[in-house]
Parts: sequence; C-alpha cells; structure tokens
Amino acid sequence: MRKVLLSIGLLLATPAQATSYFHAVPAQPSAKATLISSDVEWRCTDAGCHAVRTAKSPDRNVCTRLVKAVGPLNAFVAGDAAFDAEALARCNSAAN
Repeated sequence: MRKVLLSIGLLLATPAQATSYFHAVPAQPSAKATLISSDVEWRCTDAGCHAVRTAKSPDRNVCTRLVKAVGPLNAFVAGDAAFDAEALARCNSAAN
C-alpha cells in the first residue's frame, strides 16, 4: 500500500502532469510511452500513466478501458478521487 501511495504522490507531484485528470499505476509498467484507449490519450512512464479528460465518459469506464490496454492497475485516480480497493478490484476485473 505504501508503494502505491508513493506512486500516486509522484504522479500528482510532477509539474508536467499538473493538467492531467486521470492518473494510474499499472501493476507492470506500460510497454508504450503513449497509448489511446477509446477517447483518452495516455502518457506512460515507469512511474505510471496520466491523461487529460477529453470526454464525459464515466471514470469507471476510463479505468476499465485502460486495464484492457495495459493490464491490472495498482492505483487509479480520477480528478482528486482515488479509487478505493473495491472500485479498483471492479476495474481490474476487466483484465480477465
């Protein structure tokens, strides 16, 4: 849990990502630096992925689509709200 919180903190603290709405920490780093999942363009590094909100898609749908693209997530933040363990588990179920 501490590693996840540290990863989220690093994602939120990086100035280049200040305008991002979505932040995610994949269980395994993404092999791609940029990927498009539905209508959202994600930028990924070893520390995680971030994206600007571009549509009115529900946050859970954005999370699910990212999981389908990169695999399970250790953390997902939409705006200033981090998914709790239950919401993250529901999102990660899309990887199966």
